[in-house]
Amino acid sequence: MNQVRFCRSSRWGLYLGMMLLVVQGVYSPVTMAASEAVTQNESASNTSARRAQAQAEQLDEAAQEFFAEYRQLRHETLQVEAYNQRLDRWVQGLRDEVADVQRQISSLESTRRALLPMLSEMVSRMEQLIRADLPFHQDERLARVEQLRQLLDRVDVSQAEKLRQVLASYRRELDFGRTLETWDEQLNVQGQTRQVQMLRIGRIGLYYLDNQGQGGLWSSDSQQWQPLEGGALNELRQGIAMAKEQGVPRLLTLPLSVAPTEKPSPKQSTADQESQS
Repeated sequence: MNQVRFCRSSRWGLYLGMMLLVVQGVYSPVTMAASEAVTQNESASNTSARRAQAQAEQLDEAAQEFFAEYRQLRHETLQVEAYNQRLDRWVQGLRDEVADVQRQISSLESTRRALLPMLSEMVSRMEQLIRADLPFHQDERLARVEQLRQLLDRVDVSQAEKLRQVLASYRRELDFGRTLETWDEQLNVQGQTRQVQMLRIGRIGLYYLDNQGQGGLWSSDSQQWQPLEGGALNELRQGIAMAKEQGVPRLLTLPLSVAPTEKPSPKQSTADQESQS
């Protein structure tokens, strides 16, 4: 009887052992696969976190660079606006003078004798403006002044025509202050004659770009050409393209030929005094 119980116990133990072996054989690969999956997920999460951190740092650097560029552009814009306000007063003084002349036309008979000296004075002031201005088209503009003087001396030309010609020349000079222009010419730079492309931005900037890719800026302070380098040359090329209507209009970050506090010509102070009187 004891032998029978021992055999049965041995048999049940054998069965339990075999079942444990089977269970271990089944669940062990599953457990290992799950562990590997968790490890891979953690690695992927760490990689994504590092990538997100790197992107955040890049965005932060880009934002800082953009803010610095914005502050620089804002500073330059304020300088240009200050200069433009002074230039506007000077232009307004000229416009008031022209308007005053036009009002006097209605009583031309009573002012006929005073008209010719006044026109002569206007031509002289125009010459002063041209000589104090940026040196663009200077020979052509001074030749126009000489033609006006010859016109005023002619007795076969009516005073109304003389007045019309003088006012037309004034309007042409005023237009230079609000236009963008480019042209080709032979330019003498430091004793050397170069074939260049010129760029004029109103009355605040005059630049050149030669065939070798070298460029310069006219400085009203030193009354000579100063070289442009680096990014300024790229901006100059963009400006020339815009003047030729070959590029999309955009803000140009170029140095100015005149300081924001600089008077454009001796005429400005006279115009300011006249406009205030």
